[in-house]
Amino acid sequence: MRRWNRKVWLVGGCVTGIAFCAALALQSLPASENGGTERTRTEQAEDGEAARPVANEAVWEEALLWSEASGAFSSHADTPVVVLRTDDLMLFVRNGELRYARKGADQGVLMHFPEKLQVTRWPGDRGLLLGGTPEAAPAAGQTLIHSWTYIPLPLEKENPAASVRTMGPTDFAPAEAVRVRAIENPLRLLIQTRSSGERNEYMLTPGSDTVRYVSSILPPERDLPDRIVPQTHDDRITPLVPDRSISGPAQPIYSFRSEDGTLLYQTEPSESAAFYPGLAYDSSVRVAAEKAGEERFAVLLKSDAGATYMASPGESWLYPWHAELSTPGWVALNKHSLYRLTESRLETAAYRFVRGGAELHMSALPLEDLTYVGRTGTRLEFAGTKDGGGVFLSLHDLSNLQTPEPRTADLSIRAQLDGVPIPSEPAAPAPYFEERRVPFSKFDPDRWPSTLPAGLTEELDKLRDMGSGDAMSSTTFYEHSGTWYVLEYDRLSRFVPEREPLKRLEFVARLPVGVSCSVSNYSVCRTAERFLQASGHWFVADTYKDRLLKLNDRFEIVGETNVPLPTSVLLDEGGGLSVEALDGTYRFDLELRLDGKRERGFTAVPAGSDTVASLFPSAYWEDASTGLLWYYESGYLHQYRSDTKTVRSTYAGHLENARGAFRIVPYRDRVLAFSDHLLLQFRRADGRFLRAFRFDRAEPDGIYDTSPTGENSFVLDQQKSRLYLVQGYRILDIDLESGTVRELFRQDHAELGRIVLDRDRLLFTLQPGGRWAGMQHDDPGLANELIRLDLGTGRTARYGIPDSYYSGRISGDGLILSLFEPAGSGRAPELRIPLDRLELR
Repeated sequence: MRRWNRKVWLVGGCVTGIAFCAALALQSLPASENGGTERTRTEQAEDGEAARPVANEAVWEEALLWSEASGAFSSHADTPVVVLRTDDLMLFVRNGELRYARKGADQGVLMHFPEKLQVTRWPGDRGLLLGGTPEAAPAAGQTLIHSWTYIPLPLEKENPAASVRTMGPTDFAPAEAVRVRAIENPLRLLIQTRSSGERNEYMLTPGSDTVRYVSSILPPERDLPDRIVPQTHDDRITPLVPDRSISGPAQPIYSFRSEDGTLLYQTEPSESAAFYPGLAYDSSVRVAAEKAGEERFAVLLKSDAGATYMASPGESWLYPWHAELSTPGWVALNKHSLYRLTESRLETAAYRFVRGGAELHMSALPLEDLTYVGRTGTRLEFAGTKDGGGVFLSLHDLSNLQTPEPRTADLSIRAQLDGVPIPSEPAAPAPYFEERRVPFSKFDPDRWPSTLPAGLTEELDKLRDMGSGDAMSSTTFYEHSGTWYVLEYDRLSRFVPEREPLKRLEFVARLPVGVSCSVSNYSVCRTAERFLQASGHWFVADTYKDRLLKLNDRFEIVGETNVPLPTSVLLDEGGGLSVEALDGTYRFDLELRLDGKRERGFTAVPAGSDTVASLFPSAYWEDASTGLLWYYESGYLHQYRSDTKTVRSTYAGHLENARGAFRIVPYRDRVLAFSDHLLLQFRRADGRFLRAFRFDRAEPDGIYDTSPTGENSFVLDQQKSRLYLVQGYRILDIDLESGTVRELFRQDHAELGRIVLDRDRLLFTLQPGGRWAGMQHDDPGLANELIRLDLGTGRTARYGIPDSYYSGRISGDGLILSLFEPAGSGRAPELRIPLDRLELR
């Protein structure tokens, strides 16, 4: 009766006094300094029954008035916040403690929060996840560190506090989490976040500080990240149930299927997880390899559209799968290439890596009148069935030569040419840059406006300090109605000074603009040079897509017009748009209708503007016939008149492969100024701009550490109005009159030497295995080659030459080859190959 009366009193009293009941509930909770169990008191029943633990029943009754956790709440709130409530267990937070109450059993403290946190909870069927963000602002120069706690259910019976598992800490905040998924065995939590328009996922291990990134690998037909991110927060833990265990090369690989894709998880050789949106498990494959124990294992995934992709464990790539690769006989040459030899054909399948993913390139070479003899590494030997002569073919050549119909004559090594040593001292390497005094420079080490708020400058500095230093973007600023906008790469953000440090740039949108990157041991990317807002629209000088854009308030293109290399867009006094571009200044109205254009003229050079600059030796030329000085510096091509002390500066962009060089070359009555992807023509007499040719780099690209030695080397045939240029893995033929550009030769992943013109043919060296093949001695088949390319027919002839020599120049009736690093090698620094030896058929 006493318990019944108390219940009636509590419920009845709460009808008239909620605040009083809440206070009573707080008083009924015992205080504790340490986590652990607090045993309940017992009552002796009036009829003499044994004592029973019932004291915390009042807590359960009083908790009917407590608020349930919703969104973020304080860890040190005076009023209890319930984070989990089941039929027999309740977890709640009060005054810096996470407490528990087991119905009819015990209650106590599971953990103490070390500082005041804003806490978010995710309950699940088998546990509870808590994420905490410090309420206090971080110290100067520091960033917020977020803590995570997981409580498996049920709690340990004897010591519930031992159930608590801490994780992290992390630099991503609980407020950024949009979904939490769990792998039950072994226990792993996958936290998906969305911040500044980016979708990321991390794998946390309860009880460990290990945080692993979960790769999200999109198939080419599904390239929109928004499709794989829930647009609303999921406030519960979603269990992932494996749909199969796949027998892998070491330990099993587990496949987890969800409504939006497939997750593959493995523990060996290292723990990793990868998510494949829109794909479902199909099967697994094994391909024989050259070496025992190196067979290729992969998982095949299929899209809703029926496309099949190959996923290799531990790699962040999807490879398109061709049904032919499932037929017998294929052998893995390396991680990304396969071959198959039959009596009538030699077939190869090679994957090429491009921005949209990997592409499959398959070749088949008919083996007419050839009988297989044997192989040395990746070089195969055949015998002619008619004459018995030996024919040598490189698997690398066949895999990577980009031609629709490969022929044995184009691929076979015709002869070995050892050359004649030239006894000479090694030539000193030419300087990459040279210091010159120039009359004028556009170089500005700090392009940021002086009017930037101090907080924005500080925010950008901190964000850059956090990066790896391997890549950075130019920054374009715009201030409108007191709000500062920042464009880096294609990401537009606005500065919100009230936010905490490192969170003050709020993502707005991705703009449909071009980005040009200069790649060396780090990457410097450049984005649209200027944008503004007017009449409810955004206008963007889309520098690297040669256009002026008009965007609506959703940043969708509603208008565009072609403008070559625009670097500025401003509102003029008449309310129109003034656009600085490659060939002058354009004026448009707000509907992008052209309203005039004027050429860029010479302007006076301010006194004291001369300075010392680091220039490409090939990018400085003084024309004795006109007195005009031409030089390229910091992205600008300058024309300087010493008699009038005036200059005309034209933005010409930057090299995309920083291993190349900008060049200024006289050509008939014109001057050519070109980089590795853009050629400009000017009238020689007065420097007036004439035209521009673009030839974008191809993928895959020989760039940075895969740059060929011959990168950016060229031959100008003035008689035929042709410029031949090495760009990555290919040789281009540029018609200087028509402006047409065609690919003359391309062999991916090969090391090309400098091109040399000999009558109607180009000569150059080629190492099939790439730039570093000479340092890899595990493949004796990677022999150095000399290529003769016929400009009339496009056919090639290949010759074997000594390793590590590269094409250099023609001297008399011989081709001179130079040793890559002659110092201390004991080898002749140069070899001479008689040109008549290249006539062998």
